[in-house]
Amino acid sequence: MKVIFRSFSFISSVFVFTIFMTLVFFLSSLFLTPSNLAWAQNSIKNNSQLEEIFHQGTQLYNENKTEEANIKFKEILGQQPHNIPALFNWGLTEYKLNRKGLAVGAWRKILNLSPGYSPAVQALSFAYTSLHLTPPMDTLEEWSSFIGLKGLKTNLSSALMLFFSLGSLCIGGVIWLRYFRKRIHALREDQIQPKLPWLGFAAILLFIFTGLIGATKEYDRFIPKATLLQNTPVRTGPSEISSTVVEMIEGSEVLVRQVNKEWVQIQQPGGASGWVPGLNLYRTDSI
Repeated sequence: MKVIFRSFSFISSVFVFTIFMTLVFFLSSLFLTPSNLAWAQNSIKNNSQLEEIFHQGTQLYNENKTEEANIKFKEILGQQPHNIPALFNWGLTEYKLNRKGLAVGAWRKILNLSPGYSPAVQALSFAYTSLHLTPPMDTLEEWSSFIGLKGLKTNLSSALMLFFSLGSLCIGGVIWLRYFRKRIHALREDQIQPKLPWLGFAAILLFIFTGLIGATKEYDRFIPKATLLQNTPVRTGPSEISSTVVEMIEGSEVLVRQVNKEWVQIQQPGGASGWVPGLNLYRTDSI
């Protein structure tokens, strides 16, 4: 019986520790990331100078003074590179100035900073149609396609998925602790053992599933990525005289592998790799 009580105490300790570490990770993801939408909006409101520049840029854009508006939004981004409202409006001006690859890159960067930001989602959907681009798959979609679950995609943030994971862990933990308590009581009183809690199994499976999705989305945020600013030949080596592997169109998303002076080795998601001039790329990862 002592062994049973020791096992129960060990399981309880592991459960409490797991909840604590998951909660710490969740709060870190949710509150310690400065580049979220709420922070960006408040940073403009709390800075009268930036707020004035933002309003000037918006007014200039509405008056079709696109180049001047572009300068205003870039001025904000010079101080706050991850400011989402300014980044989105800057993308609008770039698109209107026919620098569509740069606009697409700006909006992709927004979704990397604040997944599910609806204006950027809508703008990208329109741009993909205009540029005849296929929307890139994230790591979650690639893995799900690999195991035969095509179309598995969520716009929920990694922090929210980890919150669901924590909730499932708490519910499952309570169910299993109650089960083990009843089991110990049955052993002590020589009674019939309680049935296995299938709801507890479901909660633990949900904990694993949502936790993996949250971790995958968090991992995906920091994969080095970039967007091509114009139609670009991808070459076998870092020079203009190297042969061309493939021609990639403006707005295509690529993975950044390494940098060699003014050249960058890129890879198409799930495809071939090669070299392009660094000036033809706009980084969209969390850097």
